[in-house]
Amino acid sequence: MLTLHHTEPTKPRRVVVMGAGGFVGQASSRLLKATGVDVTALTRKEVDLLAADAAGRLAPYLTPECTLIVTSAQAPCKDIPMLIANLRMMETVITAVKSCRVGHLVYISSDAVYNDSSKPLS
Repeated sequence: MLTLHHTEPTKPRRVVVMGAGGFVGQASSRLLKATGVDVTALTRKEVDLLAADAAGRLAPYLTPECTLIVTSAQAPCKDIPMLIANLRMMETVITAVKSCRVGHLVYISSDAVYNDSSKPLS
């Protein structure tokens, strides 16, 4: 359940952006920094979400006061193994957040992380 604790919009103290090397992650980091938010921009170089130790490597960046924005994905997704890899990346994020809670978790996605289809996604 989502519980809002602020009656007015509140600037986050710190934001960790996963996938900061990609188009959406870079744009998110730039926008947040331009508004004076303390941003920790993480790329695959700092934390490869598909590595065996990824959850443990991500956890030290997380605090209960931070907002975690996840834009990481293998895209465009061309086949089932790539889709499975994208799901594994989110599993890693969930494992890290279970060990070190965050104030907010935001997942930004696009249709590029799903296999191409002429049918609507559900």
